[in-house]
Amino acid sequence: MERDSQSESDLQQSSGTITLEATAAEPEDMLAPGEVVHQRYRIERLIGKGGMGEVYAAFDVAEGRRVALKTVQPERVSDKLVARFYQEYELSRRISHPNVLQIYEVFELERPGIEVSVPCMAMEFLDGETLLERLQRDQRLSEEEALPIVCQMASALAASHGAGVVHRDLKPDNVFLLPRAGGGVRAVLTDFGVARQARSPVVQNASFEKTDSLTATNVILGTPFYMAPEQLELETANTATDIYTFGLVIYEMITGTLPFLRPSTLQTVFARVREDPEPPSKRVPGLDPRWEATIMRCLERDPSKRFTSAGEICAALQGREQQPAASEPGQRERVPVTWIVLVFVVVLLLALLVGWWTVPP
Repeated sequence: MERDSQSESDLQQSSGTITLEATAAEPEDMLAPGEVVHQRYRIERLIGKGGMGEVYAAFDVAEGRRVALKTVQPERVSDKLVARFYQEYELSRRISHPNVLQIYEVFELERPGIEVSVPCMAMEFLDGETLLERLQRDQRLSEEEALPIVCQMASALAASHGAGVVHRDLKPDNVFLLPRAGGGVRAVLTDFGVARQARSPVVQNASFEKTDSLTATNVILGTPFYMAPEQLELETANTATDIYTFGLVIYEMITGTLPFLRPSTLQTVFARVREDPEPPSKRVPGLDPRWEATIMRCLERDPSKRFTSAGEICAALQGREQQPAASEPGQRERVPVTWIVLVFVVVLLLALLVGWWTVPP
């Protein structure tokens, strides 16, 4: 997503997620400073560029606010990619929450010498750092530092689920931390590019002419190291899937590492679907039992044993909810080895494809 800094250009793409870091403007940039596009966005400067697209800081002269404009490289434009832009916009419109990135509109640019219309997304400008960058700098967060961030993320996730939207790609790189004037940070959940509508009465009559084919079953969408067991088994993602992934993020925030990490990706996939996670207190002695119980409940392999809503997670950490008795390990049905191997092959091919798309720094 968007970040204003002077670091070298870098693009990281994972299953449809684009992360762009700032770079100086170059002559071949699609848009030039001072140019006005879509009759309202005055380009200020390029703040990120990679193999899939560019991100610009711009000023919305109609609304009097600073925005970020995300474009796609013309050679990458396809009907499916354009549809994903519109899907992210349509899903985000349902969620009005201070901890969810605002997307203002999606439009298509006509550029001289370019045969295709280039999709462009206008969104809230975020001036801060990602949770991933914070963890890379500080290794891990204390319980006191993590609690307000976790509760804001839980509130954002609850609002998304309440609007009938499943994120499906929650990870530290998709959470922005913006410093507040009076201290603390505002956490913002971003990147609904692989989100889908939940099977909920709230949205059962919604129309998605442009996007119905983008969320087909038996397709891996998301980031493998932040996937729930049911995603690795190619089951349909739902709100319980987001709860599990949220548990992985909290685990990483508190311990500085993910559970289930093994020497190889195949071993990691096996562990995720067949084993229980190591309790975080093994890595952080003296961890508050409420944090341990909350994280372990999020990471139940059986979706029915997880929290039923994201809002319950913050309440549990604050001691406002009764924790259920821990389940016996290994109760979730074992997955056939051949099926896990098949999933691993798909994940490996996805990783190779991502590596091919990544632009070296």
